[in-house]
Amino acid sequence: MAVLTESPFYRQIVADVTREDLLAALDVKFGPVPQNVTERLRAISDVDRLKSLHRRAILAVSLAEFVVELGER
Repeated sequence: MAVLTESPFYRQIVADVTREDLLAALDVKFGPVPQNVTERLRAISDVDRLKSLHRRAILAVSLAEFVVELGER
């Protein structure tokens, strides 16, 4: 199993799924996600960063607050 989780292909799939879950959470909570936010999220491949942003999206009071969090790194 360790070999699988170290595979770049596997990591890319996990990042893609995590990103889509994040975008869905933003859409459900705040409505349509602006293209510039979507593009910024699509540029992130670090799964831990995407998971952290997903949690922040759930806790954010507004999309603007989330965008501030997105820009912190």
